[in-house]
Amino acid sequence: MLESALAAWARHTRDDEPDDPAAARLRAAWPGRRDAEAVRALLLVLGAADLADDTGLVTAVAGRLVSTR
Repeated sequence: MLESALAAWARHTRDDEPDDPAAARLRAAWPGRRDAEAVRALLLVLGAADLADDTGLVTAVAGRLVSTR
């Protein structure tokens, strides 16, 4: 469930203009890629280093992003 929620949130940060003080930094984490490094960068913008360090979670979220292109 967490993977799906994070993937949906990540798509929102890329496709929409989030009403968030970190919106510019979130968009900057998307330099045309949908891989684990982009997911990790998004999580780090939020200060969620513990989630960004979870390789399994980051890889799973990235996989959901790729499958929903």
